[in-house]
Amino acid sequence: MGVSEHKPVTLAFGPFRLDLAGRRLTEASRPVALGDRAMDLLIALAQRPGELVTKAELMARAWPNTNVEDSNLRVQIAAIRRALGAEGGNYIAAASGRGYRFVAPLENYPANEDSRERQLPASLNETIGREADIADISERLSRTRFLTILGPGGIGKTTLSLACARALESRFADGAIFVEVTEAGDLALAVAAALGLRFSEEAANEALTAFVAPLELLVVLDSCEYAIEEAARLAEAILRMSPHTRILCTSREPLRAEGETAWGIDPLAVPPDDRPISADEAFEFSAVRLFVDRAHAADRRFLLTDADASLVGSICRRLDGLPLAIELAAGRVPAFGLAGLVSALDDRFQLFLQGRRTAMPRHRSLAAAIDWSYDSLSETEQQALRCFSIFQGPFSADSARHLLFGPTADRKSAHEVLSNLVAKSLVIADLAQTPTEYRLLDTTRDYARRKLEVAGELSATAARHAAGIALILAQADAELERRSMPDWLSYFSRQIHDVRAALDWACAPGGDAALAVRLTLAAVPVWMRLARFEEAARRIEIALGVAEPQSAIALALMIAFAFVAPNLIGKLDYAVAMCERAVDLAARLQSQGSEFRATWALWNTQMASARVGPAYESAVRLSELVSQGPTSPEGLIADRAIGITELLRGNLATARSAIERVRLSSQAWLNRDVLSWYAYDPDVMARNTLVALLWLEGKPDSAVALASENAARALEAGNENLTSIVLADGPCLTAVMVGDETAAEGYLELLDASLRRGGASGLARWTKSVRALLAARRGDAGPGLAFLSEGFDIQNAHPRRVNMLAGLAEALGDAGAAESARRVADTLLEGVQRTGQLWIVGEVQRVRAQLCDNGDEARSLLEFALDTARTQGALAWELRAATSLARRWPEAARPLLARVLQNFTEGHQTRDVIAAREALTAS
Repeated sequence: MGVSEHKPVTLAFGPFRLDLAGRRLTEASRPVALGDRAMDLLIALAQRPGELVTKAELMARAWPNTNVEDSNLRVQIAAIRRALGAEGGNYIAAASGRGYRFVAPLENYPANEDSRERQLPASLNETIGREADIADISERLSRTRFLTILGPGGIGKTTLSLACARALESRFADGAIFVEVTEAGDLALAVAAALGLRFSEEAANEALTAFVAPLELLVVLDSCEYAIEEAARLAEAILRMSPHTRILCTSREPLRAEGETAWGIDPLAVPPDDRPISADEAFEFSAVRLFVDRAHAADRRFLLTDADASLVGSICRRLDGLPLAIELAAGRVPAFGLAGLVSALDDRFQLFLQGRRTAMPRHRSLAAAIDWSYDSLSETEQQALRCFSIFQGPFSADSARHLLFGPTADRKSAHEVLSNLVAKSLVIADLAQTPTEYRLLDTTRDYARRKLEVAGELSATAARHAAGIALILAQADAELERRSMPDWLSYFSRQIHDVRAALDWACAPGGDAALAVRLTLAAVPVWMRLARFEEAARRIEIALGVAEPQSAIALALMIAFAFVAPNLIGKLDYAVAMCERAVDLAARLQSQGSEFRATWALWNTQMASARVGPAYESAVRLSELVSQGPTSPEGLIADRAIGITELLRGNLATARSAIERVRLSSQAWLNRDVLSWYAYDPDVMARNTLVALLWLEGKPDSAVALASENAARALEAGNENLTSIVLADGPCLTAVMVGDETAAEGYLELLDASLRRGGASGLARWTKSVRALLAARRGDAGPGLAFLSEGFDIQNAHPRRVNMLAGLAEALGDAGAAESARRVADTLLEGVQRTGQLWIVGEVQRVRAQLCDNGDEARSLLEFALDTARTQGALAWELRAATSLARRWPEAARPLLARVLQNFTEGHQTRDVIAAREALTAS
């Protein structure tokens, strides 16, 4: 039988006590944080112990007159179970999708019949996303007597302090009081009024402290910034006189009073912007839960769907996760819709959104929430805040000093201003970074930017900001010496928004075209390492439009574009032409260093477009331009170009010699100035090429071991562009070639993760081809046919894709898609012959023979493949060709296959060696 709802009681189960009247849950006398709806559900279940309470009944209790989805109920039940700890599942049992039962034994205790005259303000809305804060602050107040919740306007300090007071009220024999601090009026009188007392103004302080001396009381002083000195004095006086009283304050800055514990709170959690999210995923973030709750309150038809989840996430990010901003914006969903709200927010509209008429003045708009803080600043601090609005991301104290006072100014002044603004919660300090970084919330930035424009200071501030960003970019190489690669990439990822802002100003009318060019050139290595290729190309083309034609600056920009171009889609022909112009201009300007760079860029672009013959000529020219010896950085770069090009030309021995020179010398290469331009680790890249050579030479186990070791080095380096290329060309490709599908799938997952973090985007289609090949090997031609239907340009495929495409053609033929396989093989053969990729011509001929019905033609193709492999010293290709011959003409070809197989001293469990043994023993 259920507990009577008419007589208030306390229910006991396990270590918990549930006060029905006070809506409090405690564990061993300590409050347990639980949201309003979760509390509704727990009470509903506990009032009917052992009975099935249907989902409909529970949802009607927690969401009266509201249509909600079952997932909301599941989320709240999960929250209750988490609050009840490890035994939570033993208290509440699910009933086969019909509802829930409270299954723990209950004991009833009469509730305290004495109602206190003093009551905290009632909560009209559920407190969302602050459960952990409530629990932490409540626990901390058991050990300290004076705590101040700190944060900027609109972050929810008032709501949090009230929630904490409600959670703690039962622990104080004399209850809790809430006092709003204002600029007008005596604070002691306000506290007395909250206690139901009236004192004369002259004697208020003494009378108040005397009255509270014997009490066990929680005093909440809200918005102490409005009378901060008075609040500090009163708090100290109360605590000295009343040993059992606790004080909980909220403020935008510390009171700096004796015994104070400062407790900063963060905005609500918002979804990341790295990928689309579903509605269920979005609900994991408290900012989204608050937005949806308040939007539904404004329009009961509003429900979060998967289609809208990412949009709501972007709104919450734009509003910095500030509860006030989110509530104000959610209230405008009926008028604007989600898409319209996003557009409005981009125009600083959030500053002027109006809230409830009954709200406190400072809570009626974001502008109002910030106004008081801004007006209380000194003139110097106001100017600093206006200037800091020009920063689009985090900034250092040195950047702040340069912006405010110039690069030669004393650091002390900037640090003092920053410290004051941080203390007033207008600037956020990120102490996790070394050195400390600072930032403005987007809402504060928009407010201060408006002030900057009104003051007529925007243009001058933007100029100083752009000059400061140029200094940061100029230190990119030096930062590479001081920071690890992951730290370097993270740092410049945080700076990239300010780089864009600086370039936008410099390129705009009234900007500085010369500075725009310098900024662009300085940013190229950063863009390259961050894999921002499209952005880099667009910015370089803009800079070329303002640079003097045929000048050294124009040459530098042309070379920069050529470095970026191989990573772009559809611009390789344009890039080759740009490189050729750059080489010609460098020669006319008699700049050997620029000619070397331009020639390397030309070689790299020719390789990306599979123009092996011209690429070889460029590689030879690079060797001719080396002026400081073969072990200099330029010599190593030239050798790497020679090695890769000779590999593609089928000259494996020459390629091996060049790559070994790079590998043996590059470990001691410490010239980061040169390295930053070429954006790769020469040792890692040389080893990656050596992996391919080892496999071709018939040393698959050695290739696998080196590929794995090299991948670990690339992953440790933290450069996603490098990592993705190494994973694709090294261990992933090698695992496919040796037939280790499990390893291949594992490396594909690592590659996918690297691409999501900003790796070489062109590899996304390569991963599709690999997965299609693996599926076809398992007999499923579907993924391969789907890949081919996307219109991939097989004839002009990048050299790194040719091997995989040949394997896909063979696998599709084995999977029953012979016609499609033949088309791929024929197109691929025409392409590699036209582009001079002799290293794989024989292998493509072998694959074509596998698909050929004409015996004579097939034998001719296979014999060509065998002779080509022998000439090149490619034992791996030779084994495949001999195996194919032995399968079709076993009596004639088995002796040949046996001799080839004897040359393998390793790789006995690889796919090709197993296939060769099977061909020798087949009946």
